[in-house]
Amino acid sequence: MPWILNEDGAVKAKLSDIAVSAPSGSLAVPVRFSTPEPEVGDMTYPVIVIERGTISPAPDRMHQGWGLVPFVEGKPEPSAGDLWNYYGDWPIPHDVHYQISVLCRTQTHQTELIGILARGDRLPAKYGYLEIPQTQRCLPLNLVSGPESPTPITDTNGKRLFTTHYLVQVQTEFMPWEAQRYELIQHVRGEIVDAQTKKWTLATFDDQT
Repeated sequence: MPWILNEDGAVKAKLSDIAVSAPSGSLAVPVRFSTPEPEVGDMTYPVIVIERGTISPAPDRMHQGWGLVPFVEGKPEPSAGDLWNYYGDWPIPHDVHYQISVLCRTQTHQTELIGILARGDRLPAKYGYLEIPQTQRCLPLNLVSGPESPTPITDTNGKRLFTTHYLVQVQTEFMPWEAQRYELIQHVRGEIVDAQTKKWTLATFDDQT
């Protein structure tokens, strides 16, 4: 998948495989994006709804110049002992924000999910991360706000809903140009000649790197 869709999939995967207690033992909590727009009255609860927000460049994290590119999506990974690497202009860092809403029928499930999402592998207050398998990267995931639990709302069927909202920031990078693969220098051979006479060889070298 291309950039941004990778992040979308990773956020959904991070919030998946969650279950809450129920009389039958446990109840799986589905995760969905708000596009297409979900009808609140038609959803099953509890449910986690994701909405992608702003995408903006991050000048405070930008590098300039040409160097070794840490990842290239869609390119083969170097094998052991492989001296070929990808080089080019540095990727452009961006911040991607996600609004995450948790909707529950009961306050018990709301409280249980707040505790689950506060864990280190979900949406912790610090040291959050997001794994992108397509580029083998682990990105910072920052909790900007939340959990915020406003007054319960009523859906289109007149039933009460308990909601919890989070705002998270993913620090990602975008490569708008094609990186090139170059072979590192493996063997250097030459001589050092007197600069004035151009005749006298002062030294020779043959170095295997």
